[in-house]
Amino acid sequence: MTFADDESDGTEWLFGLLADGSAEAYANFAEENWDRPIDLDAVRAILTGAPLTRHIVATLSPTANFERKAERVHALGHPVNP
Repeated sequence: MTFADDESDGTEWLFGLLADGSAEAYANFAEENWDRPIDLDAVRAILTGAPLTRHIVATLSPTANFERKAERVHALGHPVNP
C-alpha cells in the first residue's frame, strides 16, 4: 500500500508506543484515547508484574468488575491479589 506524503496508516505511532514500553508512554496513550487522567503508578505496577489488586483496578477503571478482570488477567498468567 502506498500513501501520499501527508498520509499515514498509523503504524509508526502505534509501534512507537509498543517499542517504547514505558509506563509513561502507555499512560500518555491511554489519556489521549480515553480523555481522562491515568494513574501512572497503577500502570507501572501492571507493567512490572505486580499482582493485580482491587485498588489498581479501581484506580484505572472505577466501574470495572474486579472479579471479571482478575479472572482474565489470571488466565493470561498475571498474578492477582484478591
